[in-house]
Amino acid sequence: ADVKFDFPADYDLLDRYTAQIDLNKPLPELPSTKDKLRNFLASRDVYNRFYAIRSQENRLSKYNIKAPFDGSLMEGYMPAGSMVRQGQKLGTLIQAGASEIEASVSAADAALIQTGDAVVMQDGNTSTAYRGTVQRKGQFIDPGTQSYSIYINARSEDLREGMYLSGKIFSGAIENAFVVNRSLLLSENSMYAIVDSTLQPISVDVLKVGEKQVTIKGIPDGTILLNQVLSNAYKGLKVSPKK
Repeated sequence: ADVKFDFPADYDLLDRYTAQIDLNKPLPELPSTKDKLRNFLASRDVYNRFYAIRSQENRLSKYNIKAPFDGSLMEGYMPAGSMVRQGQKLGTLIQAGASEIEASVSAADAALIQTGDAVVMQDGNTSTAYRGTVQRKGQFIDPGTQSYSIYINARSEDLREGMYLSGKIFSGAIENAFVVNRSLLLSENSMYAIVDSTLQPISVDVLKVGEKQVTIKGIPDGTILLNQVLSNAYKGLKVSPKK
C-alpha cells in the first residue's frame, strides 16, 4: 500500500513482478528501479529478504537427490515439504525390471559361494523360472539361524516385491570331492574305510552338510570307503568288500 501511494508510477511494475512469483519455481530477479524507490524498498528490508530467499534456494538445490535408476517408489516416509535431518530415511525405491533378492545359506554353503555365481530360482505358485547372479555376500552370521545372507541380482519384469522363491546356486566344480550318505559319518569329520579287510576310521574334510548327504574331500587315492551303515561296526571289524 505504501508503494501505491508513495510511488504510483512504479506500482504497476512491482505488481507485475509479484504476480509472476510461483512458489514452485525459483524467485525471479527483482526489476530495475530508480534510486528513490530502491532506497524505499531497502528501508522495508525487501532486498535483505530477497537475497535470504535466494541463498536458501541455492542451498536447497544442493540437496536434490536423484535416484541412480528408473523405478517405482514403494514407500515414502516423509510428507512433501517436511524438514528432514541428515541420515533420515526418506523412502524405498525399487528399480524397474531389476531386483535384489536376499537369501539365507548355511555357513558351510557360504564358504563355497562366490560373487558372480549363477543362480536359478523358481516361483512355487507359477513354476516360472528366473535367472540371476550372486551380487554380494553378507559379512555377519545371523545368531538366531546361524546362517549368512547373500544378495542375488535378478532382472525380470515379472518379479514383484514380496514373492517367495526357491532356487539353486551354481558355485562350480570342487576337485576330488565326493557325495556320500550322511549316516556314514562317525563324527563331524571321520568315517570308516576298509583297510586290509578291517574297518578303520579316517579323517575327512566335510565341505557341505545336506539333509541326507554330505560332500567330503581329503580322501587318499585308492581308499575303499564303507558304503552302508553297519549296526555293529567298530574299529578293526573284519569285513569282506564286495567287488
